[in-house]
Amino acid sequence: MATRIRQPARFPLSDNDAVAAAQSMLGQDITAIKVKVGATDAGREIARLRLIRSVIGPQAALSADANEAGTWAAALRRVEQFDPAGVALAELPSQMCVLP
Repeated sequence: MATRIRQPARFPLSDNDAVAAAQSMLGQDITAIKVKVGATDAGREIARLRLIRSVIGPQAALSADANEAGTWAAALRRVEQFDPAGVALAELPSQMCVLP
């Protein structure tokens, strides 16, 4: 059974805080880390995902949760940019993705 560990919500996290949070999870047999995304600066967001991937390595899945932050077209463009960061799952990239 998976264990869910919640980090305190302090947004936006600095890069140092994001690295510290990711590192703190590594010693706890974490198999997946979800990162909240959906900022207007796509480049900054991709850089953050790559930074977290560099910290956690390949042993944990990385997912991104956009909380319906954009249009369907924008979500598709952004999800394609997540690939180099090794994002395995994009959760709720747009409102159109929500099933009734």
